[in-house]
Amino acid sequence: MHYGLADCNLNFDTNIVNLKKHTTQHGSIAALRLSVITSALLLSTACQASSEIDPAKLHESKMQDTTSTVKQTADCPLISSNNWQAQLVSVDGQEQLKLSGDIELPNPGFSVTIEPGIADRSVKPTQHFHLKLDRLDGLHIQVITPMSVEQLNPAIATEYTSIVIHCGDQTLSTITDIGES
Repeated sequence: MHYGLADCNLNFDTNIVNLKKHTTQHGSIAALRLSVITSALLLSTACQASSEIDPAKLHESKMQDTTSTVKQTADCPLISSNNWQAQLVSVDGQEQLKLSGDIELPNPGFSVTIEPGIADRSVKPTQHFHLKLDRLDGLHIQVITPMSVEQLNPAIATEYTSIVIHCGDQTLSTITDIGES
Protein backbone atom coordinates (compact mmCIF):
# COMPACT_ATOMS: atom_id res chain seq x y z
CA MET A 1 0.00 0.00 0.00
CA HIS A 2 1.32 3.45 -0.86
CA TYR A 3 0.59 6.41 1.40
CA GLY A 4 1.12 10.02 0.48
CA LEU A 5 2.39 12.59 2.97
CA ALA A 6 -1.14 13.95 3.51
CA ASP A 7 -2.38 10.46 4.46
CA CYS A 8 0.40 10.12 7.04
CA ASN A 9 -0.32 13.54 8.54
CA LEU A 10 -4.04 12.71 8.76
CA ASN A 11 -3.34 9.35 10.40
CA PHE A 12 -0.90 10.96 12.81
CA ASP A 13 -3.38 13.69 13.83
CA THR A 14 -6.18 11.13 14.28
CA ASN A 15 -3.96 8.93 16.47
CA ILE A 16 -2.90 11.91 18.62
CA VAL A 17 -6.56 12.85 19.24
CA ASN A 18 -7.40 9.23 20.13
CA LEU A 19 -4.40 9.04 22.47
CA LYS A 20 -5.39 12.28 24.21
CA LYS A 21 -8.94 11.00 24.78
CA HIS A 22 -7.71 7.64 26.08
CA THR A 23 -4.97 8.94 28.40
CA THR A 24 -6.95 11.90 29.79
CA GLN A 25 -9.78 9.50 30.67
CA HIS A 26 -7.31 7.55 32.76
CA GLY A 27 -5.60 10.68 34.12
CA SER A 28 -1.89 10.24 33.32
CA ILE A 29 -0.14 13.18 31.67
CA ALA A 30 3.22 11.36 31.69
CA ALA A 31 1.62 8.43 29.88
CA LEU A 32 0.10 10.86 27.37
CA ARG A 33 3.48 12.42 26.64
CA LEU A 34 5.16 9.04 26.28
CA SER A 35 2.35 7.76 24.04
CA VAL A 36 2.48 10.87 21.85
CA ILE A 37 6.23 10.65 21.42
CA THR A 38 6.17 6.91 20.72
CA SER A 39 3.30 7.24 18.26
CA ALA A 40 5.00 10.13 16.50
CA LEU A 41 8.18 8.13 16.04
CA LEU A 42 6.39 4.99 14.88
CA LEU A 43 4.08 6.80 12.49
CA SER A 44 6.79 8.96 10.99
CA THR A 45 8.98 5.90 10.44
CA ALA A 46 6.10 3.93 8.89
CA CYS A 47 5.06 6.82 6.67
CA GLN A 48 8.64 7.43 5.56
CA ALA A 49 9.14 3.77 4.75
CA SER A 50 5.82 3.36 2.94
CA SER A 51 6.34 6.49 0.87
CA GLU A 52 9.74 5.24 -0.32
CA ILE A 53 8.64 1.74 -1.33
CA ASP A 54 7.75 1.38 -4.97
CA PRO A 55 5.70 -1.81 -5.47
CA ALA A 56 7.48 -2.50 -8.79
CA LYS A 57 10.87 -2.34 -7.08
CA LEU A 58 9.66 -4.58 -4.27
CA HIS A 59 8.70 -7.23 -6.85
CA GLU A 60 11.99 -6.66 -8.71
CA SER A 61 14.08 -7.20 -5.56
CA LYS A 62 12.31 -10.49 -4.90
CA MET A 63 13.09 -11.57 -8.44
CA GLN A 64 16.81 -10.81 -7.98
CA ASP A 65 17.13 -12.83 -4.78
CA THR A 66 19.13 -15.90 -5.80
CA THR A 67 19.47 -17.51 -2.41
CA SER A 68 18.38 -21.10 -2.48
CA THR A 69 17.54 -23.05 0.61
CA VAL A 70 19.22 -26.41 0.71
CA LYS A 71 17.71 -29.53 2.24
CA GLN A 72 20.10 -30.40 5.05
CA THR A 73 21.29 -33.99 4.95
CA ALA A 74 24.13 -35.88 6.60
CA ASP A 75 26.28 -35.51 3.49
CA CYS A 76 25.25 -31.87 2.88
CA PRO A 77 24.67 -29.87 6.08
CA LEU A 78 24.32 -26.53 4.22
CA ILE A 79 21.53 -24.13 5.13
CA SER A 80 21.66 -22.06 1.94
CA SER A 81 23.73 -21.49 -1.16
CA ASN A 82 23.85 -18.58 -3.64
CA ASN A 83 25.89 -16.36 -5.98
CA TRP A 84 27.78 -19.18 -7.69
CA GLN A 85 30.12 -18.01 -10.45
CA ALA A 86 32.68 -19.60 -12.72
CA GLN A 87 35.50 -17.81 -14.50
CA LEU A 88 38.40 -18.94 -16.65
CA VAL A 89 41.64 -17.30 -15.48
CA SER A 90 45.27 -17.66 -16.45
CA VAL A 91 47.63 -18.44 -13.56
CA ASP A 92 51.33 -18.73 -14.41
CA GLY A 93 50.43 -19.37 -18.06
CA GLN A 94 48.00 -22.19 -17.27
CA GLU A 95 44.22 -21.98 -17.65
CA GLN A 96 42.39 -22.36 -14.35
CA LEU A 97 38.68 -22.48 -13.57
CA LYS A 98 37.86 -20.20 -10.65
CA LEU A 99 34.68 -21.20 -8.82
CA SER A 100 33.13 -19.01 -6.15
CA GLY A 101 29.90 -18.86 -4.19
CA ASP A 102 28.34 -18.00 -0.84
CA ILE A 103 27.07 -20.62 1.59
CA GLU A 104 25.62 -20.75 5.08
CA LEU A 105 26.63 -23.51 7.45
CA PRO A 106 24.95 -24.52 10.73
CA ASN A 107 28.20 -23.79 12.59
CA PRO A 108 31.83 -22.85 11.87
CA GLY A 109 33.06 -26.42 12.41
CA PHE A 110 33.64 -27.35 8.75
CA SER A 111 36.39 -27.19 6.19
CA VAL A 112 35.07 -26.60 2.69
CA THR A 113 36.58 -27.65 -0.65
CA ILE A 114 35.25 -27.87 -4.19
CA GLU A 115 36.28 -31.12 -5.84
CA PRO A 116 36.16 -31.70 -9.62
CA GLY A 117 33.82 -34.41 -10.81
CA ILE A 118 32.85 -35.90 -14.13
CA ALA A 119 32.68 -34.00 -17.41
CA ASP A 120 31.30 -34.92 -20.79
CA ARG A 121 33.65 -35.29 -23.75
CA SER A 122 32.33 -32.48 -25.93
CA VAL A 123 34.45 -29.59 -27.21
CA LYS A 124 32.56 -27.31 -24.80
CA PRO A 125 32.00 -29.69 -21.87
CA THR A 126 29.66 -29.58 -18.92
CA GLN A 127 31.72 -30.30 -15.83
CA HIS A 128 30.39 -31.25 -12.41
CA PHE A 129 31.95 -30.17 -9.11
CA HIS A 130 31.16 -31.34 -5.59
CA LEU A 131 31.17 -29.16 -2.51
CA LYS A 132 32.89 -31.27 0.13
CA LEU A 133 32.24 -30.37 3.76
CA ASP A 134 34.49 -32.06 6.31
CA ARG A 135 33.63 -31.73 9.99
CA LEU A 136 36.43 -30.33 12.13
CA ASP A 137 37.29 -31.91 15.48
CA GLY A 138 36.13 -30.31 18.70
CA LEU A 139 33.07 -28.45 19.88
CA HIS A 140 31.65 -25.59 17.85
CA ILE A 141 29.08 -22.96 18.70
CA GLN A 142 25.77 -23.62 16.98
CA VAL A 143 25.35 -20.40 15.03
CA ILE A 144 24.53 -19.94 11.35
CA THR A 145 27.86 -19.22 9.70
CA PRO A 146 27.97 -17.41 6.34
CA MET A 147 31.03 -18.21 4.27
CA SER A 148 32.37 -17.23 0.86
CA VAL A 149 33.96 -20.13 -0.99
CA GLU A 150 36.51 -19.66 -3.77
CA GLN A 151 38.76 -22.21 -5.37
CA LEU A 152 40.95 -22.63 -8.47
CA ASN A 153 40.82 -25.92 -10.36
CA PRO A 154 42.69 -26.91 -13.53
CA ALA A 155 40.56 -26.09 -16.59
CA ILE A 156 39.86 -29.08 -18.82
CA ALA A 157 38.76 -26.88 -21.76
CA THR A 158 39.04 -23.32 -23.04
CA GLU A 159 35.22 -23.02 -23.18
CA TYR A 160 32.45 -24.66 -21.16
CA THR A 161 28.76 -25.22 -21.84
CA SER A 162 28.05 -25.24 -18.11
CA ILE A 163 29.43 -25.89 -14.67
CA VAL A 164 27.24 -27.77 -12.20
CA ILE A 165 27.85 -27.46 -8.45
CA HIS A 166 26.59 -30.31 -6.23
CA CYS A 167 26.42 -30.94 -2.49
CA GLY A 168 25.58 -34.52 -1.60
CA ASP A 169 22.75 -35.59 -3.90
CA GLN A 170 21.56 -32.01 -4.48
CA THR A 171 22.39 -29.62 -7.31
CA LEU A 172 23.22 -26.22 -5.84
CA SER A 173 23.74 -24.32 -9.09
CA THR A 174 24.12 -24.72 -12.83
CA ILE A 175 26.34 -21.96 -14.21
CA THR A 176 26.05 -21.26 -17.93
CA ASP A 177 27.64 -17.81 -18.00
CA ILE A 178 31.34 -18.63 -17.57
CA GLY A 179 33.41 -15.46 -17.64
CA GLU A 180 36.97 -14.99 -18.86
CA SER A 181 39.71 -12.70 -17.63
